[in-house]
Amino acid sequence: MKKLIAIGGVVFVLAACYSSVSYIGGEETAILDPRFGDPLILDRGIHFHLPFLSRVTRYPLAPEEVEAESKLETRDNLNFRAKYRLGQSFDPETLLAFHLRRGGRPLKEVRRQLTEEAVQKAATQLRADEILGVATRERWMAVLIPPCRSVGIRPVSITVNPVESKAMVNAALIYLQRNLPAAALDLVKMAIEIHPQDPMAHYGLGRVYEAQGKVREAEDEYVQALFLDPAAKEPMARLVGDLLKRKEFGRTQRLLAAALEKDRTSADHHNWMGITMQLQSRLDDARQSFQMAVELDPKNSEYQANQGALFLARGEYKSAEASLKEAIRLNPGYGLALYNLGVSIAEQGRDQEAIPFFEQAEKSGPATPGLLNALARAYREVGDLPRASAALRRSLTINPDQPEIQKLLRQLGGPSPAASAKKGR
Repeated sequence: MKKLIAIGGVVFVLAACYSSVSYIGGEETAILDPRFGDPLILDRGIHFHLPFLSRVTRYPLAPEEVEAESKLETRDNLNFRAKYRLGQSFDPETLLAFHLRRGGRPLKEVRRQLTEEAVQKAATQLRADEILGVATRERWMAVLIPPCRSVGIRPVSITVNPVESKAMVNAALIYLQRNLPAAALDLVKMAIEIHPQDPMAHYGLGRVYEAQGKVREAEDEYVQALFLDPAAKEPMARLVGDLLKRKEFGRTQRLLAAALEKDRTSADHHNWMGITMQLQSRLDDARQSFQMAVELDPKNSEYQANQGALFLARGEYKSAEASLKEAIRLNPGYGLALYNLGVSIAEQGRDQEAIPFFEQAEKSGPATPGLLNALARAYREVGDLPRASAALRRSLTINPDQPEIQKLLRQLGGPSPAASAKKGR
């Protein structure tokens, strides 16, 4: 028994000695957490402390790269997700800040968390185009050092992985809105250098060229984007709009056919095909395309409204009314759908029922002479001549060059806007 006690005593003494002595090597630093008192940084060498009443936590001094990903908000109020690697080491001067934030958690987890926090703070001092590629190491270090020191790490280097082209293009388009064309151009050119085979990058360059009035260059970039991906929606939307304005229906149709060959489930492309067919008076083909768009995406108010407008053009007023009511259910402020719904109802002889839709379309705006003339006609049909005259005057205010409307207004006994203005003088 005495032998066991003696052995236990020796073990206790050895354990006490071991726990009261710490050696800190040259490639590390450490923090002593005493049971009573504040934490202390231990430099290189041998250190003695109370046994069993303190804990020593070691930290390597060698630099290490920490990978992280987070949402960065920039000085110019843009934001995007980015992956990056921050080369960092521990600095004895600021290590206590890190240690206190750590709170006993795993070192790797805390390093990643504080890396994200420091880089996010640093990003608020940089413009989006700097983060996305033009910032030098010196520029990054200047904004990284303060937030890194506050969390107890010392930045050594940073590498930001290439951001997806969509984020770069979105940033460039915001620069355009802010009248910063040079920064926008630099950013989309950088996007093409990083992502030469990405249609979104070429779409972005096309948008910048379009804003600069370089129509041919913009179209070339949209075409290049569609060469890389015939079903890409963003460049197709811009190109289809331009081609239809120029009445290049054949070319538009070929582009859309190529897109639909790749992706038959794209409601957008079926909708654009329907518009193209309707403008060529190919109403049966247009009907088929609009129907496909609606089947693929029945919650899209534009597709419902376009289908309703086609039914209206074909004189199928009941079908038009159903489609347009669905469009308005999905989007109550859809002005064009409200106007077309009023027309479809009025054409069925239900003028009193059509009037509220015309009035709501005028409130939704923008009011057009066609809308106001249709409203005036409905008022006249139900015998409300004062309101009919007022609607005609509003129409002539927008476009005075309407001889038939001026004649109708005189028949209703109301003065024209020009006559009213002269009388007021």
